[in-house]
Amino acid sequence: MSITAMKLCSMILQENFGDVVRTVGDDLFCTKSRTIYEIIKKTNLSRKQVTSSLAILTQYRLVSYSSIENNEQIAEYMLHYDKILLFLRYPRYMYFIQKKKGDLGALLLEELLRSGMAIAHSVIIQAYANTDVKNDQTLIELRDTFIDMVGEKFFIRCPEMSDDPVPKILNEKNGNFQVSNIEIKEIKQLIDSNKDPENVVSEKVYWTVNFDKLHQCFRDKVLIDAIERQIDANAAECFQFIISLMYKTTEAWEPVSNAISIGEIKRVIEKKSNNTELLRHLEQYVSIIEKDECGFLKKDETGNAV
Repeated sequence: MSITAMKLCSMILQENFGDVVRTVGDDLFCTKSRTIYEIIKKTNLSRKQVTSSLAILTQYRLVSYSSIENNEQIAEYMLHYDKILLFLRYPRYMYFIQKKKGDLGALLLEELLRSGMAIAHSVIIQAYANTDVKNDQTLIELRDTFIDMVGEKFFIRCPEMSDDPVPKILNEKNGNFQVSNIEIKEIKQLIDSNKDPENVVSEKVYWTVNFDKLHQCFRDKVLIDAIERQIDANAAECFQFIISLMYKTTEAWEPVSNAISIGEIKRVIEKKSNNTELLRHLEQYVSIIEKDECGFLKKDETGNAV
């Protein structure tokens, strides 16, 4: 990591969390991992200051931890500077979600970015406090938008943790995008009572922003825009449908997708598009994209799929 990048990360921590957290972050920059005792010794901070700073960094997923090799009751902490740099992209995330999910979606995202992680009730209530119109309909729309954003994988469940001295992740991939019932009546009662939802709500499921999904959307837009510049809008629309089909059988960041047949592409366009010109010349468009120097598509061995 360059000295310039280290200084930038240090400035980001300073601006968002203050001197003490920045000091702990700067110390973790200098090594692969450290225990709390080692951080205290290197920084001359108190144990309370170090543990509070690590709690903040953990809440924002800027550090991870694991047991040291010879003692499962002592944790060592590792800093993820690449995630610190994501703070610089927050305005872009906000702009993208506002365009895609509207003002309420942007409010929900802003609150979850601000919190690092939170239960759904807290996110909705804080977003509601920042709305211009405060009524039952706004609450319903916020609740529904939150559920939609989980369904579209912009928000993801935080993994459950074990009760070990150094907690371990449990069921990391089980139910990442499953939302429990969020009752409007319960949210209204929390607002009226001015109580902290985390002290009242029985089922505490924590959510955080799924940055991978946002970056996936940015990548897809770059690819689609490149096709439109190289060929035309119809080719770009065709490629957009190909990408949507790819995600049904292939992980988002795999270098090569599973094969997609022309028939599959045609059926999804017939179902979701009114572009008759694209349908009429579908095979030609697929062929043009496949032959384009960008190399986004390649025919499989049978020649009937891409």
